[in-house]
Amino acid sequence: MPSAIVDARRLRVLNLANNRLHGVLPSAMGDLDKLHDLDVSHNPLGPKGAGSIASALVSLPALTRLQLSGTGATDAGTVAVAEALSAARDRAR
Repeated sequence: MPSAIVDARRLRVLNLANNRLHGVLPSAMGDLDKLHDLDVSHNPLGPKGAGSIASALVSLPALTRLQLSGTGATDAGTVAVAEALSAARDRAR
């Protein structure tokens, strides 16, 4: 993923669907604290990718929409994502 995207700290919507992203997303995704909508659907991220998304989500308190369909996220990955979303909301309060 280009670092210019990650440097866009005011970004509110990020659609990365169908971009053939593999594996782990950059940890700097967590710096996008204004992000409301993230779509990474239909990318072969797999379990590691879901884990990296979960790590970033803790720092994304504004996120209200997350699309993960077709990413190959496992049950464990989706549970990690759900827990991270809950933690981010608790932090925002």
